[in-house]
Amino acid sequence: MEQENKFRLHKLIQLGIYSTIVEDLDLNYWIEECYKMQKLEPHPEKKSNRGGWQSRNNLHEEKSFWPLTRTLQNEYSNILDDPTQVITGLWLNISSYTNWNSSHNHVSLADYYPYIKFSGVLYLKTPLNSGEINFKNPLNPNSYIKILPQEKMMIIFPSILEHYVEPNLNQEDRISIAFNMYN
Repeated sequence: MEQENKFRLHKLIQLGIYSTIVEDLDLNYWIEECYKMQKLEPHPEKKSNRGGWQSRNNLHEEKSFWPLTRTLQNEYSNILDDPTQVITGLWLNISSYTNWNSSHNHVSLADYYPYIKFSGVLYLKTPLNSGEINFKNPLNPNSYIKILPQEKMMIIFPSILEHYVEPNLNQEDRISIAFNMYN
């Protein structure tokens, strides 16, 4: 007589890291918009960036960034099939030669359920040797998953995952757009 399996899996955290290429994206237009924003607000935010420039984190509220916000939202929904998640923060990163981002996550003390929150990054400009993004394995702190970014690549990950971006060793800027999702 075959015994019925009476165990159920209760997921505590989703650990998958997703990536896709956003095909319908005008790179030149958005790169130009990033540099325009940098000129408008030349003093960078001080977060995980070591050197380089980082914008304020509410650009999803700017009318000029609504088309990009909509594109990111649609791509996110295609990956995780969760229309309840919305972008709650969006900011720009311009990393020049030797600039990098130290280890951090996208969880704040105000997050009641950080394990259901997702974050993402869209790469606009990734010259050769401009640095990989590294995600720490929470089950083995000495182990990382490294992803070599490419232009138009969007990466989605649980906000709670620690990550850092290696130094840009190219004379050209690395440009990315980071965002947080929540429902």
